[in-house]
Amino acid sequence: MGIIVGSYILPHPPLAISEVGRGEEKKISGTLDMMNQVSREIRDLAPDTIIVISPHAQVFRGSNCVHINEHATLAGDFSNFRAPAVKLTCENDLDFVAGIIKEAEKAGLRAGGMQRLRGNGSDAVSPEKGVGTLDHGTMVPLYFIDREYRNYRLVVISIAFMYSRSVYEFGKCIKRAIQGYKAANGGRFVIIASGDMSHKLTEDGPYGFDPAGPKFDKFFLECVEGGDIDSLIDIDGEFLDDAAQCGYYGTVMMFGALDGDEVSSETLSYEGPFGVGYSVVRIRNVQPGDAYVRLARETLTAFVGEGKVPKVPEWAPDEMLSRKAGVFVSLKKHGNLRGCIGTISPTCETIADEIIQNAISSCSRDPRFSPVRHDELEHLKISVDVLAEAEPVTSTDQLDVKRYGVIVSKGYRRGLLLPNLEGVDTIEEQIGIALQKAGIHDSGYKLERFEVVRHE
Repeated sequence: MGIIVGSYILPHPPLAISEVGRGEEKKISGTLDMMNQVSREIRDLAPDTIIVISPHAQVFRGSNCVHINEHATLAGDFSNFRAPAVKLTCENDLDFVAGIIKEAEKAGLRAGGMQRLRGNGSDAVSPEKGVGTLDHGTMVPLYFIDREYRNYRLVVISIAFMYSRSVYEFGKCIKRAIQGYKAANGGRFVIIASGDMSHKLTEDGPYGFDPAGPKFDKFFLECVEGGDIDSLIDIDGEFLDDAAQCGYYGTVMMFGALDGDEVSSETLSYEGPFGVGYSVVRIRNVQPGDAYVRLARETLTAFVGEGKVPKVPEWAPDEMLSRKAGVFVSLKKHGNLRGCIGTISPTCETIADEIIQNAISSCSRDPRFSPVRHDELEHLKISVDVLAEAEPVTSTDQLDVKRYGVIVSKGYRRGLLLPNLEGVDTIEEQIGIALQKAGIHDSGYKLERFEVVRHE
């Protein structure tokens, strides 16, 4: 199961790139500062896949069709803006693209690359040949992000020639594809709705002045900040045309992908010195999509921030209240381990209580690390492993570092290592680390294996 870890509305003026602006970018310093801040936030969120919804990507003009680039490699440069040396190349997340296409078909919509949309639906060959071309609506935000973080796959989705409600419904297809994403592929997503606001803010702007311009920008940001998505969706089409904006449909699609989530939006910056509105908006998920991770995070916030041990919340699902199991809570900061404590067998009456207990231990009682500070909380990536019952192993042939965790024991000494850990590629490495943790330095130890359900 995937999860959306961050969502943003970002502008895409090419002159924001110093090699293009050649000094003019200093006039939008507020925008640049916030673009850099957002890039650092995305680095700390460490997404596996970044989705960019761009109004300047290739568009299929068919009814109920949304273009998604299906090339395996996506690349572009700023040659059209006199800066050919500035180039970007990304790997497409084709597994996720396939998931969106499948969900769109279920909803009576069509999606995919030009080859697919011009052919006979989902039977078209994918991925498409060659390299997919990135547009400036995609490249400008990525230019800033790439300076901080590059370990991601990319999915580029175009706006569509559909009614706003249909665009929102397509966003819900994105959400369902994320929820159905295989955890083995990562599963942490950031969504960027790329778009400038009105292009008619001043007489000397690219399209002159229209009263609808500043009126639209004000109304748009009020709807986003206030969470009034229905009013945003119901904006009159003529009003949109008069304002000459390009960020509206991408934003509607993004909120469709957040449908059902409790979110809070904050405008980090807004300015329009060139007659075009540039806004940087952060949308935070108040309720993370995975209940196990949510409970661990809320526990850390209460314990580290207020010194309190929280009670099991009313929203906890039945599966966390009706079962017992060993649980490990792991914390990472900027990709590095920051704490990991767990129980091999259940010590509490419910999984929920086990999570609370071990989340507190992982942030405050791991002897390898100092206690987690309050200012670190927003930078932590949390995973919760729920352990199945361990079973004896008579041969290492019964082990698999990706599927099974391992327990070694001899006398009172016992060591455990979780499955599918980065940097642990062989059974010998897995057993060796577990032995080291147990303090066992000779033979004659017993082996057990177990499976986990990992929540991230």
